[in-house]
Amino acid sequence: MKRITIILIGLFVMACGSNEQGDAHLQELRLEKDSLLKVKAEIENRIKAINQEIGDEAAVSSLMQVTTKEVNKGDFNHYLEVYGNIESAQNVLIYPESAGVITSIDVEEGQSVTQGQILGTMDAEVLKSNLKEVETNLELATTIYEKQKRLHDKEIGSEVAYLEAKNRKESLESTRATIQAQIKMSVIRAPFSGIVDEIFPKEGEMGNMGMPFLRLVNLDNIYVKADVSEEYLRSIKVGTEAIVEITNLDTSIVAKVNQVGQFINPNNRTFKVRIELNNGIVQLKPNLLTKIRIKDFEVKDEAITIPSRMLQQTPDGNDYVMLYKNGVVEKRMVKTGVSYQAMTLITEGLNDGDILIDKGARSVNDGQNVAVAS
Repeated sequence: MKRITIILIGLFVMACGSNEQGDAHLQELRLEKDSLLKVKAEIENRIKAINQEIGDEAAVSSLMQVTTKEVNKGDFNHYLEVYGNIESAQNVLIYPESAGVITSIDVEEGQSVTQGQILGTMDAEVLKSNLKEVETNLELATTIYEKQKRLHDKEIGSEVAYLEAKNRKESLESTRATIQAQIKMSVIRAPFSGIVDEIFPKEGEMGNMGMPFLRLVNLDNIYVKADVSEEYLRSIKVGTEAIVEITNLDTSIVAKVNQVGQFINPNNRTFKVRIELNNGIVQLKPNLLTKIRIKDFEVKDEAITIPSRMLQQTPDGNDYVMLYKNGVVEKRMVKTGVSYQAMTLITEGLNDGDILIDKGARSVNDGQNVAVAS
């Protein structure tokens, strides 16, 4: 009996422990449920916000997308573009002043020479021989003339004899001067300082006044000459800015117009302009082709210019642009001036700070709602 009582007490204790464990587990489940309900509410609120945002973006994306460009005042320069050649004021062919065999060439191609330096000589032996003969005859003629003069001064002798002696002496003096000048011309000298560019004959060949001896070039004084249409006669003056571009040297030189021609060529209706260059670039050579940009129009600070691609025209030829104003397109009529390098001067219709529609301008209409592409 006592043993049975002990067993029943043990079972009762076990039952009580089991009930307490069940109550704790139930409490944990309730707490977990409350936590999940809170997370669920947060998720639903976030989903609602996302749906609203998606709806707004969808509304915006349904509008026409455009790009814009703000109008700003600034400088505008217009240039006339022509082509010309570089020339040198001292680029000449040197010719012998007499005929004869070339006895020496005293310079080489590429050599620098100074003014008066001997470039070559021609055979002058015959002339020198003639000079000796004339000088001998002149010595005798001078002696005879002096004797005839002393007699003439004393009124002795014939007047004719005195005049003949005087004429003989003066004639020989003139002949001597001529031969001396011819001998001097047999020596070819540099008329100015420069560089020997090309030598044409060889020593021992026959030279004459019709055959060039060499080309002498001085690159210190070079300039560009170009033909300009008579249309620009009023806008191009001495002192006008010019930019000389030498494409082959990838170089540009800023200069000024130094001379404006006073003659209109009747064949092509152009006049000449000359632009002197400061040759700090040794590569500049005569006859080098250049592109010349001569400024013929400018506006300082207050110019409103836009890319030419933004301009559109009505069927009757009037120009207009599309503006962006608070998400709405506005068609604005404008008046244009000159254009240069894809930019057009606007003389009426636009103000500093206006917002132009660039890409998409030809696909929108006045009053249409648009969105600016990011």
